[in-house]
Amino acid sequence: MKLYEYMQYIREESGLSQVDFADKIGVSKSYLCDVEMDRRSISIKKAIIISDRLKLSSMKFIELILQDHLNKEGLEYVINLSKISTPADCHHI
Repeated sequence: MKLYEYMQYIREESGLSQVDFADKIGVSKSYLCDVEMDRRSISIKKAIIISDRLKLSSMKFIELILQDHLNKEGLEYVINLSKISTPADCHHI
């Protein structure tokens, strides 16, 4: 799935118009339209803001953004992100 397909899928599943969805995620309708038509990319920073507003994992958005960049450059790689564990996340035995 590509980022523009994912954005459109989320909007359609929520039952919102482009105007209402754009308002919900904090972008203009024209910006959202450009993203859904694959004419515009989203920065990673903006993706994190959008995912927070939608209460969705930012990891999926970031994976799709990076994958789109690789695909547009003709590079045949697959992005699989994982979160780095910090010492606070580890439990000592």
